[in-house]
Amino acid sequence: MVYPLILFLSFFFSNGGEKKISHFGTFELAAAISVDNAGNIFVLDKVKNSFQKFSIHGDSLGEFGSIGWGNLQFDSPRDIWVKNSLDIFVADYNNHRIQRFNRKLNYIATLFTRDDESSITRFGYPTSVATNSKGELFVCDGENKRIIKFSSFEKAEIAFGGFDAGKGKLRSPIQIEIDSADRIFVLENNRILSFDAFGNYLRTFGEDILNNATGFTVYGDDILVANRNELALFSLDGDVLGTFPLSNLLPDESADEEVIDIAVWKNTMYLLTPHSVNIVNP
Repeated sequence: MVYPLILFLSFFFSNGGEKKISHFGTFELAAAISVDNAGNIFVLDKVKNSFQKFSIHGDSLGEFGSIGWGNLQFDSPRDIWVKNSLDIFVADYNNHRIQRFNRKLNYIATLFTRDDESSITRFGYPTSVATNSKGELFVCDGENKRIIKFSSFEKAEIAFGGFDAGKGKLRSPIQIEIDSADRIFVLENNRILSFDAFGNYLRTFGEDILNNATGFTVYGDDILVANRNELALFSLDGDVLGTFPLSNLLPDESADEEVIDIAVWKNTMYLLTPHSVNIVNP
């Protein structure tokens, strides 16, 4: 049985205090984690300019990438997205581009638009990337503090969340997540903004709880955020469902580390710290 996150966390914290936690991986400075539909785990290391692939059990399946401008090279990458199990997208921050690979880790294409004349197409310092159910690509444009939607890998369709977006104006976008209805959620360090599939602003939430958010995930009908020393759980409409201390979810050797990002696959939660992945089971 796959539990909603509120039941997962409530069950964990009421389970007599016993921790079913293990950890794997060794990273210099991890930046992001993503899990595909088969349970393969991908972790991005922004200092080593590479990503590692692990099995569902945490066994290493290889490390890929190096510093540079070529194919399968990166410069301080910030996000990796693998959720459709067909593609691997990497937000290559200092190279101002998105790189795309197939599931066999073969290079497919690069999206670089910083020199384009079109203001809608142009982005720099991408901090996050995701696709929706239609295969449309969303890039978090860190330089211009907005989201750009590409209807294909190379054709920009709209930009939203920029300086003219009113209540939907982004200040410092960190990460993008997309739910099953193709609604877009953008994390900033003290709030989450949501937009519909066309980039229309819906709402802002989390401002009373979030104060140093670093990463989040959308899982089913829930949003789970790593927020300083706790996890914050929200509904997709922004209702607060609970907060949970991270100290209870990390092994003793990682208790003082910050959780950078989160992934959930079936009944397993992965908490990424700068140097390892911590596995939490109810």
